Amino acid sequence: MRLFFAIPLPEPALDAVGEALRPLRGAGPGVGWVKRANLHLTLRFLGEVDAARVDEVGDAVAPWVRRLFFSPVRLVGGGAFPDARRPKVVWIGAEASLGPLVGAIESCMVNLGFTPEERPFVPHLTVGRVRDGRADRLVDALRELGEVATFTPDQVVLYESQPRPEGVRYVPLRILAHRA
Repeated sequence: MRLFFAIPLPEPALDAVGEALRPLRGAGPGVGWVKRANLHLTLRFLGEVDAARVDEVGDAVAPWVRRLFFSPVRLVGGGAFPDARRPKVVWIGAEASLGPLVGAIESCMVNLGFTPEERPFVPHLTVGRVRDGRADRLVDALRELGEVATFTPDQVVLYESQPRPEGVRYVPLRILAHRA
């Protein structure tokens, strides 16, 4: 199973992202846009994990999710990974104080034997994948994007990524609520 921890977006934020992206879709003709149902803020990608470890992984993180304060997330601006000259992924930025939560998840996963994450955490909302390497106008438009939405997360979800012929599907396996 391919697993990851993420924060789902509430409906009003999903609506706002859809509205913000509507005029930008023509600026990136070679972009595969992420479906609305798949939009999320990834906190930690785990990769392939044995199904027997799902409870262990979720149980390790659950107490931290309940303990840590969730501050507002502001979706604003955007860019591309690895960079604007060679875009593979286009995104909307997320301004948030997620460091303590990401650090706790990382520590829990390393304690369970997962390989430490080498890349620094960059909070973002992946909105598309560039197919042909040409997305200059789109990346410029994303950079100039103002505030799209602000929301306060109320849960972290352990998802399974299931590849399918019609596109990837993210299945929530454990919902780790912050507020009861």
